[in-house]
Amino acid sequence: MRTLAQLQASEAQRRLLMLGPTATAGADTSRSLLTLHARQVRISVSLLRQWHIAYVRSGLAALLPTTWPQLPESAWMLAEQRHVSLGALADAEIITPGEIDALAARNGWSGAQAHRWLRRYRSGGMLGLVPAKRMNAASALPDLGSLSEQRRDELFRRHALLGPLAEQEHVPNAVMAERAGVVGVSVRTLRSYHTRFRRDGLSGLAPRSRGDTGRPHVLSAQMAHLIESLRLTHRDAPTRFIHELAVDAAVARGDAAPSRFQVRSICAQIPVPVRLLADGREVEFRNRYRLTYPIAHDARRMVWQIDHKAPVPVLVRDLRAPSHRSARSEVRPYLTLVIDSASRLVMAGLFSYDPPDRLTPSHMILALRHIP
Repeated sequence: MRTLAQLQASEAQRRLLMLGPTATAGADTSRSLLTLHARQVRISVSLLRQWHIAYVRSGLAALLPTTWPQLPESAWMLAEQRHVSLGALADAEIITPGEIDALAARNGWSGAQAHRWLRRYRSGGMLGLVPAKRMNAASALPDLGSLSEQRRDELFRRHALLGPLAEQEHVPNAVMAERAGVVGVSVRTLRSYHTRFRRDGLSGLAPRSRGDTGRPHVLSAQMAHLIESLRLTHRDAPTRFIHELAVDAAVARGDAAPSRFQVRSICAQIPVPVRLLADGREVEFRNRYRLTYPIAHDARRMVWQIDHKAPVPVLVRDLRAPSHRSARSEVRPYLTLVIDSASRLVMAGLFSYDPPDRLTPSHMILALRHIP
């Protein structure tokens, strides 16, 4: 059985193999080349981009997986067995759909299982083949003497909830449900306490800390602002594209790379009117979000509003010259009104055979000069 250091060194070599010709292309490798290669090796573009940038900057040492945990030997042995089942296809540079179907048929798997195991290994290496339950179980049990008073009280409270069931190896569901009703907790919670106590003793009942304690799991304000800026400066950009740009920026700055869900959430929080303007949809913005502000009226100010009406629903005789007259000699006129903004009184009106244009307001102003 290989040691953790040997597994990490092997993983670095595997990542270099997955980079293929992009490893020697330098930092100016185009996104289209990485995208094409990512499809061939069946690894996400963002992950391949992270490996590429790390290798170009710091060499093979930057590809070492430094965050792999110390798992029990049984977990690594199971991962080795799954790796053997994948065969030569696990580390093949290019994988075709036909080869995946052949792998599934050879091992008696479904097509979805073959795709899943290949994807997990191609992206996560040997650690990707370790079952999640084995990884969670690998966390060290806390020492009872090192627990705080609050966590120790919670441990004994959970033990008291179990009562006489704590000493029983197997508890029927009916008995567990009856006990859960007496102590006022769900059957699932009580069953979890019982399993953990029988497996790990009192230490198993201690409140668990987060698995990502000490590691950033919330984006910094600077990264969130960067993601928002990327969305506003790239017209109609999909979430996948913004995520790839954000990952590149995070790797360049040494920050934690955001997930696609985080990028989608930040982009969704941008107000819709702002996104419309950023995407160049000024007409839609004006139609949906343009505001009409009230006008303040006082004795020192007189405000008149000029409003154009669509063709009035009446017919009038067309008295224009024969060259401009309609064929039916009847038309629907256009109406332009001048309204006092404070009193809403109609100060003047103008009927016209032709639609209003930029000269119509000047005609109305000239007409108002003759009002006594």
